[in-house]
Amino acid sequence: MMREAVVETRGSGDAPAPAPAPGDVVGGWRRTWERGVAEAAGRGDERLAARRRDYGSYLFVAIDLVLAIAAVVALSLPLVLIATAVYVGTGHRYGTQAEQTAFQAWLQAPQFNTPALLLTDAGIMLVLWFRLRRMRLPWSAFGLGAALRNRAGRAVLVGLGLGVAAIVLSDIVTVALQRLGADVGGQDRALIEPLRSAPGWAVLLFVFAGTFVAPVVEETLFRGYVFRALAARKSVPLAYLISAGTFAAVHLGEGRTLKELLPIVPALFIVGALLCFAYHRTGNLLSDITAHVVNNGVAFAAALLLRQS
Repeated sequence: MMREAVVETRGSGDAPAPAPAPGDVVGGWRRTWERGVAEAAGRGDERLAARRRDYGSYLFVAIDLVLAIAAVVALSLPLVLIATAVYVGTGHRYGTQAEQTAFQAWLQAPQFNTPALLLTDAGIMLVLWFRLRRMRLPWSAFGLGAALRNRAGRAVLVGLGLGVAAIVLSDIVTVALQRLGADVGGQDRALIEPLRSAPGWAVLLFVFAGTFVAPVVEETLFRGYVFRALAARKSVPLAYLISAGTFAAVHLGEGRTLKELLPIVPALFIVGALLCFAYHRTGNLLSDITAHVVNNGVAFAAALLLRQS
């Protein structure tokens, strides 16, 4: 049973909510949410109780995803303006279509992509922090903090296994799509190829951000928040669908054109669904972070090996 869900939930005059069965991770999440609502109502803070009661609704989740995108754009805009000024200041032009394509390729260099990635992560965490602050809840509500200590060793082992499984399954899907004539190299061209001609320090910084920072932030958003909230409040199958679907859709922004990246959506969806399964199975976000680190780390390791060849 999850350590978070050991306190009985009581409303005004209500009988205690039944305890979830051992191993019922979603039941533990639901009980934690009910307890938070009851605590706010018991203190007479109806506004806070209403906020906590609405947590996990489709509207709440949709608003927070839109806010995350808006925060990313707002934080990234100054970087784009600086990059544009540097590009023009170094004698480049982007008046023609060919020059605009060259400018887009220049922006994919790790020197600019790493700050963009970190700003993206900062925007996401800012929205999650705002949501927790509004509901006066700790980070464990999103699976972080003390929640990571719940059977951590088992979670890491599960994550290692599912990380390898995600690589194998996504490769199978990618190869199948490639045989059908789909261009599945868009993400590699956008993220991996620029590493092969970049300075070593820039490559290492980008690999560190992509392998360790991004998995923590993305798993907190897509599994710790979206999947957990929807599974506890709505439907587990829909939680899988929405979490994996938004995970795949957000990664379409990591490239040059939608046409290049759309064929990788099935592979991204499968990876997202496996990460949902990891959290659903263990109740510990450390399993997802580990699997995500393995998946990204293998991709970057392959890129670095090719860079040396």
